[in-house]
Amino acid sequence: WRSSFHSPTAPYRHFKDKEALLQALAVEGFGRLREANLRAIAEADPNPESQLRAAGLSYLEFALGQPELFDLMFGPLLRQGSHDALHRAGDMSFAVLVEVIQQGIDQGVFNVDDAEAAANTAWALVHGLAHIGRAICPDWSPQEVQGLASESMHLLLRGLTRP
Repeated sequence: WRSSFHSPTAPYRHFKDKEALLQALAVEGFGRLREANLRAIAEADPNPESQLRAAGLSYLEFALGQPELFDLMFGPLLRQGSHDALHRAGDMSFAVLVEVIQQGIDQGVFNVDDAEAAANTAWALVHGLAHIGRAICPDWSPQEVQGLASESMHLLLRGLTRP
């Protein structure tokens, strides 16, 4: 007796093709990333600087801890542009950063006018660090990558905050 669970065609009972399966996995990944960031923000000190730092470190931890899922999320499927659910999931994950930064702007903590532009900058920083930590410096320990991320986030926050 052979279970359908082990059948190579079992996933196609739920997904029309491999691309649809991969898209669903990437959507799930963005949901997990969003939840990880929200948890990190909730556990941080209740100020926008600490929350943004926590979200950045959470992003990096996610990227380093689940590299295959992270690559799928930001891989060719996302760039193809025809996957509305995937783009919505990515946008919802990104909105967490925008919200933290907007709160910082509203509270007079961050010295910027455009929360989305500042969120793009913060995202680019941690996304780049994730790639550095995995591809360029694979012999670095997670602590070394986290240390670099903490220093980089500190510099970013110095630029964002009012004197």
